Amino acid sequence: MEEDPSNPKAISDKTLDPVTQKKQAAVSISIVELEKLVAENSYFLPSYEVRSSLKSISKLKETLENLTSELLPKKKFAFKNKAAKKDQTNVVEEAGIRASDSGLAEREIFQSRDTPRFRNQEGVVLVKHFGGSEEGDFSLSDLKSCEIRMTGNLRALFIHRLCNFRVFVGPVLGS
Repeated sequence: MEEDPSNPKAISDKTLDPVTQKKQAAVSISIVELEKLVAENSYFLPSYEVRSSLKSISKLKETLENLTSELLPKKKFAFKNKAAKKDQTNVVEEAGIRASDSGLAEREIFQSRDTPRFRNQEGVVLVKHFGGSEEGDFSLSDLKSCEIRMTGNLRALFIHRLCNFRVFVGPVLGS
């Protein structure tokens, strides 16, 4: 059975010859130049002309991509270098270290805020009223088995490490 060089399917198993590669590159460059020309002159062209030109350019790009994918052989995917397997105990220890480090950093960042707060209490009912001029931030941290009641408007409410709690709060203006 003879191969027909004009048929793209017949040469799909081969690589493109240099002449075809040059032609493909030239067509690609001319499409880019055409797109650039339309973009530069879009101010002077009617909107219909701009839309139809851009549509034609996108069809040209799509056609070029389809032809290129038909002419070039499909590359098989393979990893170049396989990653060395780590010992599972090392992975668990590293994850534990990272988690404890991030917990310390998070605690330091949270406690550095200069906001009024309820913190480090257990099994109590906490009540706070925010007046019109007292709008601001408020934080709740390290509370266990507490009931918190807040009335009035506040800008932001920060909640951190609460356990077995109930919070009753009015509108919060921010996030």
